[in-house]
Amino acid sequence: MKDKSPNKVNLSIGVYRTEDGKPHVFRAVRKVEEELARFDADKEYVPSQGDINYIDASKKLVFGKDEALLSRVLS
Repeated sequence: MKDKSPNKVNLSIGVYRTEDGKPHVFRAVRKVEEELARFDADKEYVPSQGDINYIDASKKLVFGKDEALLSRVLS
């Protein structure tokens, strides 16, 4: 059964749409895209396990540079 209520939002697709059904791009997103284009950055997604370099740097920040402690955290 199709919901005919005009007061609904489709949360399953992860895209905001305008009144005429076109994707809405927020100003902040446009600004970042323009800045990324200047740096010729790619738009690859981070792997599902995360950015390994970021994770390693975060662990060192949180746990310090104690190798023994880090080896226990990493295992």
